[in-house]
Amino acid sequence: MQPIQPSRRRFLIQAAVVVALPFVAVVGSQRVQAQALKRLPLDNPQAKALAYSEDASKVQHPSFKPGSDCSNCQFF
Repeated sequence: MQPIQPSRRRFLIQAAVVVALPFVAVVGSQRVQAQALKRLPLDNPQAKALAYSEDASKVQHPSFKPGSDCSNCQFF
């Protein structure tokens, strides 16, 4: 078995790993959660342009098809 020869390259690599390890541990341990979205007001110009409604059963829009909802929309 050969003894481990100390070298400057090996020392620098090990030092970089030791210095970076706490930063990697902190970033990996944080949990990120999305914030809850506010409801879109019905008087919003974009909501009016898209005929947005919170209750699809009350919609009188000509392009509405019964049984349509967000989960079966092509834009979801």
